[in-house]
Amino acid sequence: MEILAHFCPNIEPLGLDEGYLDVTECLALNLFQGDSPRKLALSIKERIHKELNLTASVGIATCNPIETMKRRFGSSGIIIHQYANGIDERRVEMPGEPESL
Repeated sequence: MEILAHFCPNIEPLGLDEGYLDVTECLALNLFQGDSPRKLALSIKERIHKELNLTASVGIATCNPIETMKRRFGSSGIIIHQYANGIDERRVEMPGEPESL
């Protein structure tokens, strides 16, 4: 996380070794001297490889998928947890009339 914090203080950790960076404010304040989000992503990858000798995956999005899921399923995450573990209390509606074989 230290490497990510070097690039942007707005980090939403996701596990031990990954997180989402909201670089909107940093880009607006021109803290990256005109670099594009793509150049920023490549800089993060290069620094991780240089300092840790690890290959990193870096993506660029216009929204935070975690926030999107929180809005859709609630901030507690209980619904996501239940669905991920096969727990779904919703009644199954069959399309059409039942048929016997």
